[in-house]
Amino acid sequence: MNSVENILRSALSEHKNAHFLQAEKKYQQILKLHPNHADANHLLGVTFLQREDYDTAIPHLEQAIRLNPQSAAYRSNLGAAYRSSGKSHDALSHLKIAVELAPDNPGILYNLGNAFSDLEDNSQAVVHFEKSLELDAENPKVWDNYGLALKHLNRVTQAIRAHRQAIRLNSQFPEAYFNLGNALRADESFVEAIEAYRVALDQKANFADAWVNLGHTQEDLGIFDEALQSYESAIEHNPQHIEAHFNLALLRLRLGELTKGWKEYEWRLQKKSHADQWQSHSKITVEDLRKGNILIVAEQGVGDEVMFASCLADLRRLNSNLTLECDARLLQIFRRSFPNTEIVSRGTIRDRTSAFRMIALASLPRLFRNDFSSFPAQKSFLQSDENRSRFWQTQLQELGAGLKVGVSWRGGREPHVQRNRSLALEQWKPILQQQKIHFINLQYGHHEKEIREAEKNCVCQLHRFSEIDPLKELDNYFALISQLDLVISIDNATVHFAGSLGTPVWTMLPFNSDWRWFLNRTETPWYGSMKLYRQQALGDWSSVIPKISNDLLEFTKQNSHP
Repeated sequence: MNSVENILRSALSEHKNAHFLQAEKKYQQILKLHPNHADANHLLGVTFLQREDYDTAIPHLEQAIRLNPQSAAYRSNLGAAYRSSGKSHDALSHLKIAVELAPDNPGILYNLGNAFSDLEDNSQAVVHFEKSLELDAENPKVWDNYGLALKHLNRVTQAIRAHRQAIRLNSQFPEAYFNLGNALRADESFVEAIEAYRVALDQKANFADAWVNLGHTQEDLGIFDEALQSYESAIEHNPQHIEAHFNLALLRLRLGELTKGWKEYEWRLQKKSHADQWQSHSKITVEDLRKGNILIVAEQGVGDEVMFASCLADLRRLNSNLTLECDARLLQIFRRSFPNTEIVSRGTIRDRTSAFRMIALASLPRLFRNDFSSFPAQKSFLQSDENRSRFWQTQLQELGAGLKVGVSWRGGREPHVQRNRSLALEQWKPILQQQKIHFINLQYGHHEKEIREAEKNCVCQLHRFSEIDPLKELDNYFALISQLDLVISIDNATVHFAGSLGTPVWTMLPFNSDWRWFLNRTETPWYGSMKLYRQQALGDWSSVIPKISNDLLEFTKQNSHP
């Protein structure tokens, strides 16, 4: 036994000095003598864990727990190994037991918080990070991960404080500076975010994610040349960095560098969000599409599907054997508008894909939109249902004389995107108070309280129709839009619907607008009936609203009808 204790003592010494191979040999020596030595199994597993050989670590840690199920340390390290190998639920189970066995161990509480973060249960992650910090407030990694969980809960101000505390405890912590930059960007403190990313990169020059997010933030401020350099630096350090290539694509497109931009845009199909999509053939040529049956694969949101469907006529001139899949809400609209193309709902044709040559819908511009002259000068390319359109024509006429103008003021799925694009309905007051106009609510979602408050404060009326719910059904929505004199909206799917129908549409864009609207343009090649109104400074709608209000007065004079 003394010999085993001596070997164990020597192994621990090697282990503490990070001599993992020497430690491993000595733990293995002990296990040859005593296969059921719990500590040797545990520590051997830990050496593999520290060397990131998780598949080898896990069996040894599991054996240690079978020999001593009441060891919190064993449970905690097995949980860490499960986490690292992607088995988050198994990790959570063992770490919960570890915390029950050692409720005052800050390290185990921290590991449990990380397990909850892995499973996107950030509320529970915050609870356990806070418990860990109550016991040990000097661990910078806990503060940093605490900040990440807070940011996911949109508690951005607290997240910033947490990341700053992590940095106070360890000034050489590039990941904490990176995470601080992300939180500051979410808080729209762009200049400070850039400073944080710069420090992260000073400490870790090959930090590709930091280069990407630095580029993002430079774009937020309109510093496009520097953003290009940042994305290219990310690619230099990591040539296969998907987000770097994708963001470089969007920036090149925004700058009007269409050929380069569309080529890089193919990287989007390697993103996790496209994991269940068919991959576009990045090398496919126009000649390849002249023969065989072509399946155009739907992707992204309904607004994107509409915009990219403007390329369908170009493809049809090459090949009449086309099948297009789309969001189910667009099914009847596309069938009506493209009568010689087979239109199917997403996912309904996947059992016979071998019969097709496939290309993603958003890959069509790479072949057909490589300069601005290649965009067709067309008023519209989608058609509303005639019967529904007549119904809405009658409904609108019953409102009385005056223009019928649809409005929409919110959009974007992610909170920071929605804040950037949207504005409160009450800010529309100079527009909504204009006479000889009936304003129609086109905003999707539930906004009744905001509408009532705006009607009261602006002394106006916003007509709502219960038949309209674009989140569930679009044919009615399209028919209504087709009968309006004008649509005024922020950047959301509604503007794509109006533009595709040829309805006049005025689109309000933030300072750092989406790539598809390019730069410094008051019109767009995507839609002939659209006019663009751009912020002149970040977050400032004060110049946009008066401009639209004045233009609306003139539009009313020119287009008034009974």
